[in-house]
Amino acid sequence: MNLLALYAFSVKIHRKPLPTDILLLNLTVSDLLFLITLPLKMHEAVSGMEWNLPALMCSITSFIFFSTIYTSSLLLMAVSVVRYMAVAFPVTYHKLNKPLYPVIASAVIWIISAVHCSITFFVQHHPSLASANSSVCYENFTEKQLEVLLPVRLEMFFVLCLFPLVISIYCYLHLIVILYSRQRISWMQKKKAVGMALES
Repeated sequence: MNLLALYAFSVKIHRKPLPTDILLLNLTVSDLLFLITLPLKMHEAVSGMEWNLPALMCSITSFIFFSTIYTSSLLLMAVSVVRYMAVAFPVTYHKLNKPLYPVIASAVIWIISAVHCSITFFVQHHPSLASANSSVCYENFTEKQLEVLLPVRLEMFFVLCLFPLVISIYCYLHLIVILYSRQRISWMQKKKAVGMALES
């Protein structure tokens, strides 16, 4: 399904790219990368949560697993903002309706997620933090590791989880209010738009 979505968005972008198409293409790539890590996570679960693969593979898997989750969260926020601007500020939206802006936004989102999730390498491989227990993957942290990891995870919660959630809810709620307040839009069109907003 994701491969079909990737093909569809790729074709659409080559014809006439819209900001949401570029963001959704990046979201599809993020989802595909996430799916690639699932067999390794399943292997870990089957092995009783013991990591019997190379230690570097654990860091790479954890990095991709978490960074794609946060990337998807930020991309969904970006899609909600674009949709909100298209309805609430159509003039501004048309002025900014250029492929360059969503490409830059997508690149920034990928970088933000990658920088934050590089902690998976730092915690496990830094000489002063590395744990002797290599039988588990990104689990059972030492006191030194937690001193670094807990503040970073707290910051990640606010920046990569809570903030995108609040922005997305704000955009879609206001989008629904705006659509319902416009008399020219038929009831069926309003219902369809609200359904799309709720599915997002």
